Amino acid sequence: MTAAAPSIRVQRASARGWLWAGVVGIVVVGAYAFAPAIGGTWVWDDQAEIIGNALIKDPAGLGKIWRGETTTDYFPLKTALQWLQWRAWADNPRPYHITNVALHLLSALLAWRLFRKVGCPQPGAWLGGMLFAVHPLTVESVAWIAEFKNAVSLPPLLLAATAFVDFTASGRRRDYILALVSFVAAGLCKTSVVMLPPVLLLFIWWRRNTVGVRDLKTVAPFFAISAVLGGVTIWFQHARAIGSWEIVTGGTLERMGRAGAAMGFYLWKTILPVGLLPVYPREIPAASAAGQILVWALLAGVTWWCWRHRGSWGRHALLGFGWFALHLVPVLGLVTMAFLHFAWVADHFAYIPLIGVVGLAGAGCGRAWERWGGTRVVLAAAAALVLGLAVFATRQHAARFQSEETLWRYTLEKNPAAWVGHNNLAVTLGRRKDFAAALAHANQARQLSPDYGDAHVNAANYFAQLGRLDEALAAATRAEKLGAASAELHCNLGAALLGAGKVADALRHYEQALRLDPGYAKAHKDVGVALHLAGRTAEAVAHYERGLAAAPDAEGHANCGVALVALDRLPEALRHFQASLALAPDSANTRYNHGIALARAGQLAAAERELAQTVRLNPKHAEAYYNLGQVLRAQGRTAEAVDAWRRALQLRPELAEARARLEELERTRVNP
Repeated sequence: MTAAAPSIRVQRASARGWLWAGVVGIVVVGAYAFAPAIGGTWVWDDQAEIIGNALIKDPAGLGKIWRGETTTDYFPLKTALQWLQWRAWADNPRPYHITNVALHLLSALLAWRLFRKVGCPQPGAWLGGMLFAVHPLTVESVAWIAEFKNAVSLPPLLLAATAFVDFTASGRRRDYILALVSFVAAGLCKTSVVMLPPVLLLFIWWRRNTVGVRDLKTVAPFFAISAVLGGVTIWFQHARAIGSWEIVTGGTLERMGRAGAAMGFYLWKTILPVGLLPVYPREIPAASAAGQILVWALLAGVTWWCWRHRGSWGRHALLGFGWFALHLVPVLGLVTMAFLHFAWVADHFAYIPLIGVVGLAGAGCGRAWERWGGTRVVLAAAAALVLGLAVFATRQHAARFQSEETLWRYTLEKNPAAWVGHNNLAVTLGRRKDFAAALAHANQARQLSPDYGDAHVNAANYFAQLGRLDEALAAATRAEKLGAASAELHCNLGAALLGAGKVADALRHYEQALRLDPGYAKAHKDVGVALHLAGRTAEAVAHYERGLAAAPDAEGHANCGVALVALDRLPEALRHFQASLALAPDSANTRYNHGIALARAGQLAAAERELAQTVRLNPKHAEAYYNLGQVLRAQGRTAEAVDAWRRALQLRPELAEARARLEELERTRVNP
């Protein structure tokens, strides 16, 4: 007995060493596979999810998040964590990407642990975790920041499953409570986890070959949690997320047929993850009536075959494929959800189901490793080849998520009918001011999906930017009919009309913008410009001040200052000019207007400094030279004033005021 102790310690140390080597292997290889995504920017609805999400920026947002006041989905724990992320990282996308990758690798490690808990041989359990870490089908859930909900919901789901496995083995109450609490946490991150309860019953059958009344009572609280969270999610989807979109899913038979086709699609992409796309063609392969019958027949046949062999390998296959199939149920189109507006299938829907298949693959390899000792070299080589190909494909696909333009050009190359891809590429091109190209893609999106309101909104904006106002107004009218017109759209139309000199028409759009969003700061500042031009200067000032209270900016302060000068409210005007210059000290126009206001207020020395600074910033500002001359003359410095007026005339020979001042001085010299 005594002699064996050192050997046991050596074995334990060796086991710990292999354990840490396995952890490091998954983390290092997984991080390498996803490295291209870490340096990526915001894509698709990432900006709406983070930068444009007022809720996570609101210091009092936590309470609103848990009350579900403005969210399109009720995932309060996920949104609360994003609220914390914003306080840590604001609008820097890199830490958000790192968080998603870290959560994914944590899930891979927890999956490895779960596989080991259910009896998978150690090499196979580790292989299953590694397969999940580097599987290309996971890229969309990891590289797309908005899919944080997928990445953050899986670790607590795996903890719940592992704790339940421990409970069935030990009967410890704390394991059961941990499973319940972890399941609730997962559901509050994303409710696609609601299929865990039937998976738990499947696991009980797998372990004991039966499911009794006591087992049903044990799992009943999990079903209750699923029912509540599922009901809440369905309400939020129909009341908020789907909104005015019309998503035609057909009758029960059509839904069932499409669900079978989707199931086959996901299984195929899991086994052979090639041709992955952010937006797949609308029609699923095998979605025809014959294809649907064939897929369901194949699924039924495979299930029957596994059932016949349930005394051996079939039992394990049913558990693995059961996890896969059951976790797909919420996303097969049987229940209407917002994403079905874009496509019937998506890679991120397979993220959680994938655990079942990679676990089964790992278990099979593990059994082969134990039984076929002579072929271990072949098994290791095959596993290394599969993992190497997976890492290569994952890195390649992750790189496509580095920017909006890269992502959508790739999508449209493979799926030219992806109208959401055309629309999103239009937005990307619009941000870099390539309005002609942006309009072409927005129009393509409108043609492919005439009822897609966002495409009409974007087309209206780009028509306006290109000065094609009639077409812009027509597109905006269509967007309004579809319920997609926004305050921002009306603001942009107002700016275009104002630029064309149509002040009254511009005012109508600005007023509509403020009806849609009374607190929209930009609309208040823009309507201020239009009201000032319309001669309603006092109203303009009121709007300027309301907009500036919400979002101070240099241009708004400068415009408000000009309006206040027109009302002869000089002390207030000077304060706004000073605020503007504090934000943009090199604005020649603001310094010019500030100088004029100072001169009217009798502060001649300060006015001279501002006007002199104006001509230093803009040596071709003829009016600044003229008014500098006026200020110099008022201080008795006539010779310097003459130089300033002459410079003004050199720049603008038609400047009558400067010529009149010089002629006046000449007459004074002739007739003293």
